[in-house]
Amino acid sequence: MDAELWLKEMIEIALNEKRPEETTYFSKINLDPTTIRWGCMRIADWLCIQSVALRLRPLELKPSSELDMACLKLIEAADFLREVMEIREGRLKFVDRVSVGQAQAMMLYAKEHYRPPLFTALR
Repeated sequence: MDAELWLKEMIEIALNEKRPEETTYFSKINLDPTTIRWGCMRIADWLCIQSVALRLRPLELKPSSELDMACLKLIEAADFLREVMEIREGRLKFVDRVSVGQAQAMMLYAKEHYRPPLFTALR
């Protein structure tokens, strides 16, 4: 699996630069494009926050949040994401086999490339 490619595609979708059907990884997911985009936004945001904190903290997914539920659906639908992330007890985290160095590399990539404009409208 090419972690950098799916991460690049995730960020492009989150920033509305590409539609899921224009990508290699996300085009194979059987979810509506809005759910995929919102899920990508939530994961990219979580990765960026983790890079600032320099800690690996799980993301608590709240059932009342549409973004969180989109994230949950995306992780459940995407085998390539489940290779590096899992949802356990309502929390998103990296799987145990992902080293701290690998996780930090993903977080730093997201921090460098995911720069949404302020007040981005969720479409």
